[in-house]
Amino acid sequence: MKITILAVGSEAQYQPTFDTAYQYLKKETAALSAELSYAICRPDAAELFAALRNAMGQSEAVVLLLSPEPAAVSTALRVVCGGLERTAQTDATLQKQLEARAARMGLTLGYEQLADFASCPSGATQLPNAQGLVQGYAIAARRQLLMALPALPGELSALYPSAVRPLLGKLAGLAVSYATVRVLELDQFSVPQEITRLSQNPHLKLTSRHQCGDYTIFVEATGATQQEAEEYLQRAITHMQQTFGIYLYCIGDRPLPQIAVDGMTRHGLTLSTAEWGTGDLLREQLSAVIGANSCYRASYDDTHIGQELELPRRVLQNPAENAALIAGLLAQQSRKAGHTALGLGLYCQPESGQLHVALADKNRIWNRRLSVTELRREDTQQIAAWQALNVLRLYTAQYPKQLPGGIEPAELDKRAGIGSLFACSAAKAPKSPANTSGKEPKASMEKKIRTKTRTAAAEPAAEAVKGTNLIQRIKMKSITKNDKIRIILLAVCIIVFLASGIYIINNKLQSIKNKNLSDELAGLYDPDGTTDISVDGYPKDYIRGFEALYQRNPDIAGWVKIPDTKLDYAVVQAEDNDKYHRADIDGKYNDWGIPYVDFRVDQSKPSYNTVIYGHNMGDGTMFGYLQAYKKLSYYQQHPLISYNSVYRKDMYKIFAVVVCKADDPDFDYHNFIDSDSDAAKNEYIEKIMKRSIIKTTVDVKASDRLLTLSTCDYTFRDPDTNKLIARLVIFGRALRDGESEAVNVNAATLNPNPLMPKQWYEYIKKQQEKKAAEELEKEQKAYIELWLTEEEIAAASNMTTAELYEKAQERAAQAERCMTAEELAEGLTPKQIKERIEYRQKLFAMLLTQDETDGNTASKKLALCQERLDILQQEVTVNGEKKPLFDDNTLFASKWSQLQARYELLSKQKDWKTYLSITDVQNLNISGDTLRNSLTANQQKAQKYLTPEQIGQYNNWHDLSAAIAKAEATRTALEAEGSKFGLTQAEMDKMSLSELQKAVDKAKNKTEIEKTIADIKVLNPNATGSNGTALSDMTLDELKALLSALQQERATLEASAKAAGMTADEIKKYPSNAALQQAINEKQKAQREDLIKQIQKYDPSYDGSNKTLEQLVADLKAKQEAEQQKQNLINDIKALAAELGVTVTDQELAAMSLEQLAARKQELANQKQLVMEMMKKVADRHGLVCLLHEKPFAGVNGSGKHDNWSITTDTGMNLLDPGETPNENIQFLLVLACVIKAVDTHADLLRRSASNVGNDLRLGASEAPPAIVSVFLGTQLEDVVRQLVETGEARSCLEGSTLHSGVSTVPDLPMDATDRNRTSPFAFTGNKFEFRMVGSSDSIGSPTTTINAIVAEAFCEAADRLEAAGEENFDMAVHDLIKEYMTAHQRILFNGDGYSKEWEKEAQRRGLPVFPGMIDSVEALTTDKAIRLYERFGIYNRAELESRKEIVYETYVKTIHIEAKTMIDMASKDILPAVMRYTKTLADTIASLEAVGADSSVSKTLLKDTSALLSQASAALEDLKQKEADGNVQKKDARKQAFFYRDEIVPAMEALRAPVDALEMKVDRSFWPMPGYADLLFEV
Repeated sequence: MKITILAVGSEAQYQPTFDTAYQYLKKETAALSAELSYAICRPDAAELFAALRNAMGQSEAVVLLLSPEPAAVSTALRVVCGGLERTAQTDATLQKQLEARAARMGLTLGYEQLADFASCPSGATQLPNAQGLVQGYAIAARRQLLMALPALPGELSALYPSAVRPLLGKLAGLAVSYATVRVLELDQFSVPQEITRLSQNPHLKLTSRHQCGDYTIFVEATGATQQEAEEYLQRAITHMQQTFGIYLYCIGDRPLPQIAVDGMTRHGLTLSTAEWGTGDLLREQLSAVIGANSCYRASYDDTHIGQELELPRRVLQNPAENAALIAGLLAQQSRKAGHTALGLGLYCQPESGQLHVALADKNRIWNRRLSVTELRREDTQQIAAWQALNVLRLYTAQYPKQLPGGIEPAELDKRAGIGSLFACSAAKAPKSPANTSGKEPKASMEKKIRTKTRTAAAEPAAEAVKGTNLIQRIKMKSITKNDKIRIILLAVCIIVFLASGIYIINNKLQSIKNKNLSDELAGLYDPDGTTDISVDGYPKDYIRGFEALYQRNPDIAGWVKIPDTKLDYAVVQAEDNDKYHRADIDGKYNDWGIPYVDFRVDQSKPSYNTVIYGHNMGDGTMFGYLQAYKKLSYYQQHPLISYNSVYRKDMYKIFAVVVCKADDPDFDYHNFIDSDSDAAKNEYIEKIMKRSIIKTTVDVKASDRLLTLSTCDYTFRDPDTNKLIARLVIFGRALRDGESEAVNVNAATLNPNPLMPKQWYEYIKKQQEKKAAEELEKEQKAYIELWLTEEEIAAASNMTTAELYEKAQERAAQAERCMTAEELAEGLTPKQIKERIEYRQKLFAMLLTQDETDGNTASKKLALCQERLDILQQEVTVNGEKKPLFDDNTLFASKWSQLQARYELLSKQKDWKTYLSITDVQNLNISGDTLRNSLTANQQKAQKYLTPEQIGQYNNWHDLSAAIAKAEATRTALEAEGSKFGLTQAEMDKMSLSELQKAVDKAKNKTEIEKTIADIKVLNPNATGSNGTALSDMTLDELKALLSALQQERATLEASAKAAGMTADEIKKYPSNAALQQAINEKQKAQREDLIKQIQKYDPSYDGSNKTLEQLVADLKAKQEAEQQKQNLINDIKALAAELGVTVTDQELAAMSLEQLAARKQELANQKQLVMEMMKKVADRHGLVCLLHEKPFAGVNGSGKHDNWSITTDTGMNLLDPGETPNENIQFLLVLACVIKAVDTHADLLRRSASNVGNDLRLGASEAPPAIVSVFLGTQLEDVVRQLVETGEARSCLEGSTLHSGVSTVPDLPMDATDRNRTSPFAFTGNKFEFRMVGSSDSIGSPTTTINAIVAEAFCEAADRLEAAGEENFDMAVHDLIKEYMTAHQRILFNGDGYSKEWEKEAQRRGLPVFPGMIDSVEALTTDKAIRLYERFGIYNRAELESRKEIVYETYVKTIHIEAKTMIDMASKDILPAVMRYTKTLADTIASLEAVGADSSVSKTLLKDTSALLSQASAALEDLKQKEADGNVQKKDARKQAFFYRDEIVPAMEALRAPVDALEMKVDRSFWPMPGYADLLFEV
């Protein structure tokens, strides 16, 4: 067999994944002698189809390995469905499961992708994948097999054994049968051992996978024929059912939680759970089942105890000892708390491996205790969840029958201590004084109450006895009759309890005593024979080791032991078998006795069969351990018995385990001690083998010596005396000489039919018959309750159960005939079933023939009824109201014979409403044949007077008949009119109504028709109607319509002709439209050639031969705009080059493309920025400083930048180009309005973008823009805006004027209407805006980013408004938007003096933001509108803006701090010391002058002024130092510190500078420590 594997998708093609999957398939298909090949496919439909077709042509089986990718799964599904002509079917339930599974994997799949994962081709066999997303499917046809499987190796290996292997085996023609079995494992048996044992059968192959004790076993059975393979498979399954019992929960591959949920759903049961110690595993597994929420209502855990779950404190104090009670209470309490039919309680102790499961319904509680072996201890929680689900499965599997055993809720409460004999019920509780406060009574009050009670008890009265309990009444000596009964019952209970306790204690003590005795005897026994004890009388033929035991009791006979078990005892032998029956080794009475050898056995000889008896004690001691041999697994673990008699040591192999009757005459095993006959021995051995419940592999011969261990068994009792009559007997044979102790225990099996005594068969048969009768009656009653109502059962009280059962069977048969299988599975009540049967019988009688009723299933009958009801109850409109054609009452009053003809007519004639009256159809007195004839007649009449199109306009006979009547009247009138104009009746009879209309119209309007035709031919000599109809065959209206169309065409052509330059006389020369069109084309040809020439001036390679005139005009305009843009770039480049001292030539620039020019401009702009850096470095090399400070010297002009901002399209069109007539340029006005709105809305951000410490000193000075943001448009645009605001439209724009000089020798100068204003911070300069506030030390990055962002926001808002207006209202919406923006934001426009104080006041009046300094504008960064702006376009987020604000404050503080520290340093170390030296010189000069008697007044005045200024400077310096220190203290709050520096330190710096500046003007230059202004500006 050839198999081709196609890997589809990236994951399937991934080498490690594919190699693992391929090798796995190669290994698994080796048994099929399969030849594998493979190919790799992308998820491309064409490629996959080709590969699949090629593979199907070469192989018997094709396997698609699909990656878990939507593209791979979807492509494979489409290709398979398309290639095999099948449709894709989606499993909605599976789709929900896959959605949840994908969510758990962290995947987000769309609805269509999930649908593809949950789909397969129609007719395909689904191969569910419980682990991943890719679901498998298989399609078999013509000895070929196509399968789609998951590519991931883990999912593939999980799917292959149960789903893929059977399909390939069948394809290969093997006689093979497959099955899957699900089993839970516990310590009672080993699933792997059982799998190993079964796999030894050459016809069986078993593999398995497991998770925490949940085994999935895949069974493969082979045989000579398919039937033989199926027989082997069935035997294996039967064997596993017997071996695993209730732990085998599914023959198939359904998970246990799904089985449990399905069982509850099937019976309409609801469940609540309560878990302790499982980590909510049970809840998670039940909740994961799709549809579980319909039956799984509530879940609780140990955190709910004391709230929803009420468990006694006594029980909770020691949970380990009360584990069973806790599980039962959890089940009972969760059922009550969740108000459900069932409660499932689970108590788990993972550290000890103990777990308890309890299930409760309203009648009983079942409790199960389980232990987990130490090897599996880590899986205890999961095993607990499995076992709980299994108990739930067992309950639902036999519902409404109940599980065996269990206790009643009252018994559970009693065991838990809930309720007591002396407890006072709520109804009889002693009343205490009323407590309305809602608080607990105080202790003093309770004491008073008890005192009053004792006083009242001294004189008991009837009232006093009320509300008391038994103890109180005893104290009051007021015991009632009921109290005496209670006391007697209590005494009896105490006596029974004490007696039971004494018995139990005695047994326990005796058990302990016997254990101690056994241990003592074991200490006396020396199995190795190494003791040196010398005992008088010790027989010489006894082996060594028994000396001490012989000394204790000479009856010692040997020692029996089963290795690795607790069966390890001394054995005695007396003259009879009664001596040690109830006596220990010392001859003292003991219920346990001691194992003893049958007195007839001769151990010295020895006898053929050594028989040893021992008691089967309740505590499992003595020979009670032998009971475990009823389990095959126990035998497999302990197949040997060691028995050392006083004469020899022997090891025996167990070959049989028999349960027999003590006195069975056919099997007198205890009397078969010796025999010389081999035949008798072989017969005896054969009897043993037939009766053995285990078939072992140990062979037994007549020459072998046997060992028999016999003990009592509790399996059977005498039916008359109820005495125990059964014995459990273990048979072993001695090891032969040289034989190994090894036993092939794995080949041992259970004997399905061991031979038993005839009496037992009869007893079992009677018990079975009795039980069967009880079960039958119980089943019949349950069956009766399923089908008959309570009223029917009550009314039939005189009927036997069998008669009622027969009646229920009749009802079930009726239900089968009237209801579908799905309905029967709904769990309907008998009353609902009865009502539904009665309704269906009426329905079938109404809508079906008798043959249809008798010959079809309920589903088919219901389908037929539904099909007929759909026709008979279709919706119709009567008097404006929608209703069914026939209502239920009408139908149920009818027979099918009345309805059949109508149904056939209505089902075949879908448009019956058009030709029949609904009232007639509803009238059952009108026969179906009559309706059919009426419909035919009405159809013929409609076709006579109306066209099919006209008939199609009507959907009811009422409207159609009115139209027919109207058409009939119209035809009569037309025929009369046609007769007047010469039409014969014979001619008119042959015409339809439309044809008649045309004929009459032509005859009536003959003259006007001829004139219209003539006019048409002038415009188009070859004109015809639609579809080539001749003009003579057209009606007057049609001709007029044609003429109107030609005239409209003529008007359009004449307009085109005028546009092409043709005069009216020239146009008249061409009367037909075709001739005029030709003339226009020739005229436009010349225009086209001229336009092409103009375009080729800009682009010599331009080819416009295939373009229209309008396209050429547009291309010319685009070329001109591009040229203008290029020229603008050239101008900008020249300006930048001039600033930088770079040489550029016109030829060089002209040769560049638009992109090259833009790049060149950017390069020069970058160079300009680099020049600033270079200037600093060059100055430093020459001992100078290049000050890029915006205001380095007071009284000297500052420096700044102009950010020239414009916006162009991708084709080079400048959107800020107003053109010659800006009032008519709607695009420009819209862009201008958006820019104005942007600047007004975000003036604060624009001001902030040009803020720094140096710029604070520059802005607002007489040579720089003001600090208030405004927009300057110029006189011309200001006038346009004014017109738009005041009138709604701009009809004109100002032209430039002339400046008259007034001097005859000076010519007049032209004045531009778009004049400029140097005082405006944001000015329009012809085709761009200049933002003039940027400082010289700043980059233009921040302001440009801000302008781009605010204008983009304005554009977005405008675009949204215009898109919402739609195409029809677009022009009006643009007009309204421009006017709205101009009106709302005209406050930002200002063409006046920006330096004046009046403008500052006006700006405040207009509400414009006024920020004198840098830190005043910082808060603008974090306003709501600023955050929305920057986040909308992804520029900055809130956190980044907050950070920038902090940085600005910090920058301001650091800058002022450096300047202040520098000023302090200069004043302290340079200026003040220099001035003091100068004053000393002045003082010396004055003293010298006065010494010679010269005039010193000038020096004195200078000294006085200098000293005064020096004192002011010194005081100002100290003030500055103090404030500088105060400023450092406020570092924690950046904003507060920044404002402190501005408001305190900057004024202090100015206060220090004032006296220093004055001193600079007075102090001698030789004393002044630094260059002055004159030195810096003019002498460097």
